[in-house]
Amino acid sequence: MSPSPTTPSPFLRSRRWLLPLLVMPLLVAYAPAARGAPTTQEEDATLRRAAKREFAEGKKRFALRQFRRALHHFSKAYELVPLSGFLFNIGQCHRFLGDCKKAVFFYSGFVRENPGTPDAAFVKKLIARCKVQQAQRRKERDKANTLYEEGRRAFTLQQYDTALAKFQAAYQVIPLPGYLYQLAETHRMRKAYAKAIHFYQAYLRQHPGSPRAKKVKALIAQSRRLLVEQHKRDVAAGRTTLDPRILHPGHTPRPVYKRWWFWTLLATGVAAAVGLGVGLGTRDDGSGLPDATHVAHW
Repeated sequence: MSPSPTTPSPFLRSRRWLLPLLVMPLLVAYAPAARGAPTTQEEDATLRRAAKREFAEGKKRFALRQFRRALHHFSKAYELVPLSGFLFNIGQCHRFLGDCKKAVFFYSGFVRENPGTPDAAFVKKLIARCKVQQAQRRKERDKANTLYEEGRRAFTLQQYDTALAKFQAAYQVIPLPGYLYQLAETHRMRKAYAKAIHFYQAYLRQHPGSPRAKKVKALIAQSRRLLVEQHKRDVAAGRTTLDPRILHPGHTPRPVYKRWWFWTLLATGVAAAVGLGVGLGTRDDGSGLPDATHVAHW
């Protein structure tokens, strides 16, 4: 018995026949993307022009020793056109920013993608130098951490002079902002409130996003009040003359860099930094690498 003209057939009732008609346009629409359709010559040329602009800006910032900005532009150039020469420039920026681990990563990427480049020997020397610096940095961190822990133990035992010497020595090895905080705390406990304020402020400048910021600002305010009270007692006892700047609520002591004890603290660290800069002075601008092998022939 055939179905009546008003009753849909089972085939029509199932509506499964609609599925291929719905899916096929989607497959056709997304087929080029799925195949990874190549960009047109015009699009490719546009990307290359943008990459050259980023590279040129990166070179300028690098020459001005604005390494973080140069890193941004070189990275952007690589994102636009992933030429391996940009990896060398990115590595250079990381090395000058003091991150040898990342520098080694990008230098190695450059050598890996250019095994036959005449610059391979030079870049491998930079990799070796960075690895030596990484090892030295680990030793310095271990030494600084040991001094810091010794300072913490002395601080807990209220041996503040010993603690101060240990924290100063740790900061000379590696100038971490956390050591400035400990120096400030130690000076506060020694009632050297002016020095405590200086080091609290230096800590906030070097670590503005610190979760301790609110606490440190309160300690600065407290130290200022105690400094005023201390000054009043000294004036009353005849140990000093009245200094209106200290009594003024908005008084800020002389900048830390104008204090003799600050320069004594930093002398060793500055000498070490100068030595490091001299040691890295050979062909550090990377002239010839990206220009000669990857950019000049565009």
